[in-house]
Amino acid sequence: NGDPADIFKAPTKHCKPCPPDAICATNTTLETLGIPRNHWRASLLTTEIHECDASDHCSGSEVERSRRRLTATLSTGATADGSGCDTGHTGPLCEWCVSDEQYFDRAERG
Repeated sequence: NGDPADIFKAPTKHCKPCPPDAICATNTTLETLGIPRNHWRASLLTTEIHECDASDHCSGSEVERSRRRLTATLSTGATADGSGCDTGHTGPLCEWCVSDEQYFDRAERG
């Protein structure tokens, strides 16, 4: 984080190129990077974006997250980091099922 006075003196020094596979609209910050569908990132504080090869459940940041999904994500021990999984899925690359009565099968995509 830069000193606010420094940011106003040299604003372009603090601007970074848009990471590969990210969507950068005007005034994008690290926390608001757009993540396309079928992509995932571990937290709002990383620029590392992964393609979801084994899962069709990565919603990216294009889908509004519901309070229900946030609650489900928190109950699994994962963080509410905006990583973008469809309802019912969580974890790295959205490959964890929220329900204790389901499992994720890598052999059968989706």
